[in-house]
Amino acid sequence: MRWLACVALIAACGSAPAPKHAQDHDADDANDDDGATPFIDTKGYKPRSFHDAVTGKGRPVIFIPGLGCPGSVFDDVVAHLDGKVESHVLTLAGFAGEKPTKPPLAKAVRKDLVRYIRSHRLDHPIIVGHSMGGFIAYWLAATAPDLIGGVIVIDAGPALGDNDPETAFFAAYDAAHQVVGTASVRREASPWGEPGWRLRGMATEPELRGRGIGAAVLARVFEHVARLGGGLLWCNARIPAQRFYEREGFVTRGEPWVDPDIGPHIVMHRQVEPI
Repeated sequence: MRWLACVALIAACGSAPAPKHAQDHDADDANDDDGATPFIDTKGYKPRSFHDAVTGKGRPVIFIPGLGCPGSVFDDVVAHLDGKVESHVLTLAGFAGEKPTKPPLAKAVRKDLVRYIRSHRLDHPIIVGHSMGGFIAYWLAATAPDLIGGVIVIDAGPALGDNDPETAFFAAYDAAHQVVGTASVRREASPWGEPGWRLRGMATEPELRGRGIGAAVLARVFEHVARLGGGLLWCNARIPAQRFYEREGFVTRGEPWVDPDIGPHIVMHRQVEPI
């Protein structure tokens, strides 16, 4: 299978007139629909930046996964809720077999969510976001606060460096233009306080592991850091991936710890020389 690693930088966010209706999505994407004439598709809006799986009845709750993760990461949470809420579990475009969409992905998801909530007449849904999904949840709350009822974030900060040109997001695509590997990197001090870069969202499609995809994506991370002066690169590595990172020059620091949602981890780091 042929694939190509490439970079994308997420770019950050009397009576009312009658609402606009869906006709030409491409043309409408050029307009911001957060104002006085909001986009509403009364026939049921079909977003291009994510696929939704809806189960249960009750208050609506929208689940947004992190970069490289399918919506199934929320399966245990949805099962625990036992159908007592109306769960809208998203899988983002380009992941888990979903057709990719034009970047920047986070911006497209936020805009589609505004339209999705309005078009499906969801009454102040709770937004649950993990990692990049948490960033999108914050962004949605900041730009459309009257539409939502609350935000719950898991392992996410209030920004992904969306206005910072040094923050980078990398993806490997196969010949069918499906995303098969991802990583992101941003300036962030290490847990022991040393200035450096944090590697996050490192993922490869499970059935394609062992083919060098992860190493190729990581090589682009090294190049990015090196061109910006190099320095410490660190991550919270999953224990099953520890040997992969060791082959790439990382060493462990401290003791393993368990993330209750995604399992055992250990901090790993290495130096990247400037170029």
